[in-house]
Amino acid sequence: MSLRGNYVGDFNNKILNKLAETDSGFADEIFLRAKDCTGCNGKSNGQGCMNNNIIEYNGKKKINCALIVQFKMIPPDFDDVKKVINTIVALQ
Repeated sequence: MSLRGNYVGDFNNKILNKLAETDSGFADEIFLRAKDCTGCNGKSNGQGCMNNNIIEYNGKKKINCALIVQFKMIPPDFDDVKKVINTIVALQ
């Protein structure tokens, strides 16, 4: 995995752990919403990809494309996006 991937993966883990400090259920949901590696380079295991990250949270691992998390365009999900962004800002 590239250095960029390690840094981003570590930061993604920090985001999830910070979210879990105040709302573990929400952190679990964000982990589940994180999009799995799609294998856009022809390999679904993430090998050779410059954008994949290994997310480790609550004893689970997932190969993910740069913490792409899917949200719906509905007001409750807007609040979820705000929570994630506020957590990122708090970690800076």
